[in-house]
Amino acid sequence: MSLLHINRIIEGDKLLQFISLKKYRIWRHLAANTILTILFIFSKTPGEYEGIYNNLNWIFGLFIVIILFYCNLYLLTPKILFKGNLILYILSLLISVSFAGIISYFFHEYYIDHYRLKPLKEDNQPFNYIVVALFVLLPFIGFSTFIKFFQKWNSDNEIRYSPTFYLICSTASKFS
Repeated sequence: MSLLHINRIIEGDKLLQFISLKKYRIWRHLAANTILTILFIFSKTPGEYEGIYNNLNWIFGLFIVIILFYCNLYLLTPKILFKGNLILYILSLLISVSFAGIISYFFHEYYIDHYRLKPLKEDNQPFNYIVVALFVLLPFIGFSTFIKFFQKWNSDNEIRYSPTFYLICSTASKFS
C-alpha cells in the first residue's frame, strides 16, 4: 500500500485523522477523558454512600482508570510491547491491573465503606476487586494499546514511503 493511498484514506476519514494526526492530540485526550467521566457519572449508584463519599467512589474509580490508561499508552506499550517483549507486557499489564484492584479494595475497606448506606450483597474480598478490575479495566487499556499501535503503524508507513527513506535506502544500497 503506497503512502499516497494511505494519505487518501486518512484524508477522507475524519475519525482516522482525529486518531492519528498530532494536531488533534489535545482534543483526543479531552474527548477520551470526557467520555470516561460521563461513563463513570452515569454508572454510579445514587445514595450508595453518604454525602461526599458517594462522589469520591466514582472519582476514585475514574482516577484509577485514567492512570492505567495513560501508563499503558505512554509506558507499557512503547517501552515494553514495541520492543518485542509480549510476555513481559502481559505480565506488567496483569500486575498493574491487579495492583489497581488491590488499591481499590483497601480504599473501600479502610476509607469509604464506613460511609456506605446500602449494604454489600456479597463478601467484600480483595479477589473480587481484582476480577472486577480485570474485566472493567482491560477494555479501556486495550483501547489505548490499539491507539498506540495505529499511530505507530501510521508513522511507520509515512517513514517507509517518504522520499527521504527511498533516497537513504538507494544510497545505502550503492555502497553495499
